[in-house]
Amino acid sequence: MQNLQLQLADILQYDQFQSAECMTGNTNRLVKWVHIIENSAVGHLMKEHELILTTGMGIHKDVDTFERFLDELIAKNCAGLCIEYGRYVQSIPTTILQKAKKHQFPIVVFHKEVSFSDITQEVHRQIISHQYQLIERLEAYTHTLSKASLTSNRPEALLEVLVEAIGGQCILQLTDEKAVYYPKCDAAKKARLEKEAPLIKEILLLSQQYGQLKWYGLHSGIESLFLERTALFIAQIILRKLYSIEKETVAQQLWKQDWLEGRLSKSEILQHLEKEHERIRIKQMTVLYVNVANGQLEGQEGFDDVYFTLYARNVFEKRGFTICTTNHQEHYYMIIFNQRDEASMMTRLREAVLKIKKIFKTDTVTRIATGKTVESVEDVPTAYETARTTMHIRKVLQTTDCLYEDVLLGHMILNLQQTMDVEQVMTQYLGPLIAYDEKHSSELIPTLRAYLATNCSKQETAQKLYIVRQTLYHRLKKIEELIGMDSSEPHHRMMFEMMLYVKEFIEKSSKIHE
Repeated sequence: MQNLQLQLADILQYDQFQSAECMTGNTNRLVKWVHIIENSAVGHLMKEHELILTTGMGIHKDVDTFERFLDELIAKNCAGLCIEYGRYVQSIPTTILQKAKKHQFPIVVFHKEVSFSDITQEVHRQIISHQYQLIERLEAYTHTLSKASLTSNRPEALLEVLVEAIGGQCILQLTDEKAVYYPKCDAAKKARLEKEAPLIKEILLLSQQYGQLKWYGLHSGIESLFLERTALFIAQIILRKLYSIEKETVAQQLWKQDWLEGRLSKSEILQHLEKEHERIRIKQMTVLYVNVANGQLEGQEGFDDVYFTLYARNVFEKRGFTICTTNHQEHYYMIIFNQRDEASMMTRLREAVLKIKKIFKTDTVTRIATGKTVESVEDVPTAYETARTTMHIRKVLQTTDCLYEDVLLGHMILNLQQTMDVEQVMTQYLGPLIAYDEKHSSELIPTLRAYLATNCSKQETAQKLYIVRQTLYHRLKKIEELIGMDSSEPHHRMMFEMMLYVKEFIEKSSKIHE
């Protein structure tokens, strides 16, 4: 493509360089700015692609100073060094030319006096002109990409537009898909390409990598911008396709609600699953319950159900899960199938759930919850019910824990309430302490809770309660007198910890019902 960035070779054609001679180096170097330097001590302040003009006033006294200055310019990858022959410099030392030649660093000399200000003015004008041309070229290219993306739903179609604009060879590699080469090439050329270093741009969908766009060719410095625009439009095409597919999927989800509510037989469930998922591993499953009431997603003004489902699917699939989704009004349910090893399932599930939580601008403790993990499609209704129960427990306890396993004690209490009077058992254990606290405005219950939470460490308990140890000893003695047993003994400790949890659960449940 036409080079839209200024090179040293272009500058050497200017009128101001009629008396100039390039002594050594590669003149294809990019020039992004020009500086006039007469002090060798500021060489370290130069930047990449800057062209240096000098009369040699700061480097003519000895070769060592000249060489140190040259080393700094080479290290900074400057565009070149232009020296005016005259009062300070009449020739370039051989050692300097040898070093410049070794590094392909350009040294240009003026055999006649020139106006450095005229040179800087002209070069800067050309740099700005090239920038305007580049912007215009990019705008025109973006317009062409836009038209191509609207007339075709194939990402490969944009590869032709890219190669037409900048030439070279490009490869589109999307996740779990075969690489697409444009122009097409044989095995021998593919092997040669593997040995080259391409420009690479990621294809990003919903902040997740979906593939890569690679380009091979001669770099002039601007191909990266064209590649970036192309990758963006390819992502938009893919997103439109996925959005359309997801929209159809959402519309065909009624059978899943029947499955969750236990109205389908095993054969009916498997028949539906085979239609939607050709290769699905049915081993471990759970249900994710998401309450999207008043939900607002990051990057969105409101809540787009298709966008949310597409995002969630992407998050779970990246972590080895397949999902089936269904929703009823403001309640979303995702049946999650583990497709990888069983040992790492909980870790991966936790990562995915936390990622889903973060997409909401405002999170509440009643936003998201998971159910029990099951191994049969017939037991998915159990996962569904326990997901709803997890949501209830989160609401009661106002906890950030959202996985079934994190609030298992809450599930146990609710199950126990169906077969026995849990409150009566709690009163049997904690009743004397509750009554004493109410009568004397004391804090025996909080003291017992802190004592058990610190593994019965008296020092840590005193620090946690901000009391002196003598006060703690007095309280622990009174607790033991009232309950008639040592709460630090393993069996007693387990029961008291559970009863304290029951007390908290019952009290918070009562407040909600009020």
